[in-house]
Parts: sequence; structure tokens; C-alpha cells
Amino acid sequence: MEIIFVLRLQSQEMIDIKKIPRPDPNVSNFKAFDDQPHKLLVLPDTVTDSLRFDKMTSYVRERYKVKRESDISETDLQKPLYIYGAISDFKNWKRFHLPIEHTQCGFAFNGIEYCDAQDGITYITPTRIVHTGNSLSPLWQMQRTPAGFYEYMIIREGTLSREQIPGKDEINLDFIRATNYNRYSSQYYNLFVSKKLTWNYPMDSIVLSICSMMNCSLPKEKIIAFVHSDPNSARLFCNGFYNLGFDIIPDSVTFGTSQFGNIHSVGTDISIFEHESFHIIWENSIGYNRNAFFFEGIEQYYEFCKDSSRYRNAVEIACKYSDYNLSELVATGNNFWTCPSVNRWPIAYSISGIFIKYLIDSWGMDAFKKFYAFDNAEEGFQKIYHQFPEEIIREYVEFIKKL
Repeated sequence: MEIIFVLRLQSQEMIDIKKIPRPDPNVSNFKAFDDQPHKLLVLPDTVTDSLRFDKMTSYVRERYKVKRESDISETDLQKPLYIYGAISDFKNWKRFHLPIEHTQCGFAFNGIEYCDAQDGITYITPTRIVHTGNSLSPLWQMQRTPAGFYEYMIIREGTLSREQIPGKDEINLDFIRATNYNRYSSQYYNLFVSKKLTWNYPMDSIVLSICSMMNCSLPKEKIIAFVHSDPNSARLFCNGFYNLGFDIIPDSVTFGTSQFGNIHSVGTDISIFEHESFHIIWENSIGYNRNAFFFEGIEQYYEFCKDSSRYRNAVEIACKYSDYNLSELVATGNNFWTCPSVNRWPIAYSISGIFIKYLIDSWGMDAFKKFYAFDNAEEGFQKIYHQFPEEIIREYVEFIKKL
């Protein structure tokens, strides 16, 4: 039985997000699975888009022993299995004995059928991890969020729909969204705005500005976006517990993120909404790069193009920290958010924007877009710029010190 918590606000009934069950950081089905020996990653024998699938699975293939579906023996079925792939690409899905049913139009779970191409599910127990859905798109979005604190997490029509914390009642995010948010539609957005807020910004102008300035393709499908009135609602809908903690967040906290291919922003600050819109548009047009130095840096470059004062401020920071070691930032971006801060913002934002502006000014935007497609920065530098990263970093530092 589903439990709904209600808050009365201006004669409207709204669900009190602060009373929704939150994950327990000490209970992780993923960790229970990952701690076991003899784990296998099970992939379909063939897939509809092998290049994309190989890129998507490169990270998990590094961590687990891989077997194709037809190579799985009866003995293997008794082992912990990580089953990954579009459900239609598996030839004998029933053999896995999962509560996820392969149907004529897609898949079914808990009595609900999911037929949209953007529908997908992550299902986790101590002996099974399943990433599946009706296409590769929802798998890619599910893969990029920490789901280990849940028994299952479902995307429906491109939006987080339902999830269950082990031992708790299911959380129906579709119902919460319908209850707490008003829906608006424009040419490029499907927008959900908290009923506590008023929103009248001409959003399509953001898309037109980004695509024109960055020479990106206009979105083929509408961008799903949320404008939340408080950080706890945003954290729930974007599954932001891993980054934002598991306790109640003070209402004064604001942030933005693009998760599950959706925009999430807290409050009506249009700059946050535009920042996250850029990430969605750039990724859909150019591709994804997991290195924060590049995916945040190119957004900063866009801001420089729009506002020269932002560029001048960033130059001051970059010059002040011209001796900061960029090797790890450029190679992996892992210390992007933990490097020194100025005005509560990591200096990596400014430095990455200036560094990428240097690349684009020196070699052009087309070259940078090709470089951006490489997951390995060193390989990208060599193949596109024909230099090792340390050479380009040295040239960049020399450039900065002359400003």
C-alpha cells in the first residue's frame, strides 16, 4: 500500500517531500552484489547500435568478467549476474527468472507495462543487477546515476517515474509530479514548475541562443525540465542523494543539475536553468564527455561568448592561479570540485573555460568538437591536436602569463 504525505498550501493539497522516505547510506544492494566473488557481466550476443553500446559499456566491462548471453551456462545462472542491454536484444530473457517481463511492446514490472522507447529500469538485489529498457537511451541515463541505494528505479518516457528503497514503500514520482507541479509546453521544452512558483520566462530563446552561438543542432525532441521550489524536491527527482547527502537540506540551498537527461533547477534563477539547458543541448548535439573539466569548461566558454565581463573575471582567476597544476584536472577532471575556490566557486570553472577558449581560438571549434568525443583526454590531444597534453598545458600556461 502506497503512503502519501500531504501538505496543505493555499487550499491545494501538495505532497510534503520532506516526509518522503530517503535512502539509507549504510544499506546498498549494489555493494552487497559487488562484494561477492565470481560476478559476471551478461551482454546480448548482438545489439542494434554496437558502437554506441560499446562506448556505454566500456566502464562496466573494465570491472567485471564478461559473457555473452549464449555463453551463459546453467552453472553461471547461479552466480551474481549484472545483466545489461535493451530487453529486445536478449533472445531468452525468461531464462534469467527476473520479475521484469519481456512483453510484445517492451517490458512489464509490478503489473505496469512500459512501451515507450525512453522507458527503462534498474533492478538491484545482492545477486542481480539489471540495466534494461526499450532502447539504449534510458540505459545510458540510468547508468549515470547512483542507484545502489534502491531495489529498483524506473524511467518512464524519459523521466524518473518510480523507485523503491529496500524495506520501504514504493515512491511514485509520477503522482508527486502531477500533484506538486504545473506542466507547461513550448516548442523546445516540456516544463514542470512547482505550484509554489510563478514562471513566465520565454525559455525557447535559451535554446536558440545556445544552438546559434555554438553551432549545435536544434533539439529533435522536447527537453524535459523541472523548476523546483526547494532543494529537497530537486534532490528527489534527480536522485541527488549521493552528491547532496541524505539529511533534510535547508530550503535556502539552490542548485541545478542535468540528470536522466532532464534539467533540474531550484528557484527561478534563469542563469541556473540556462546553464543546465546548455549541458543537455551540447550533449545531445555533440556527445558526452565524463571529464568535468571539459563538460563544464565548454559551458563556461559559452558564457564568455555571451558576456565579456565573465571572461574578464575568469582571466583574473586563471592568471592568479597560473601555477596551479592542471595535469590531473585535464586528464580526468576528478578534482574539479575539490580544488581551491574563489567566491565559493571552484577555480576549475574559470580555468576550464579559459583553457577551452585557448583550444578553440588556437585550433577552431570543429577540432574541439572532435576532441570532445574522446573519453580519454590524452588520446584526444594526440589524435586531434597532435600533441601530448603536457605540451598543450605548457603552451596554455605561457599564454596565460602573458595576459
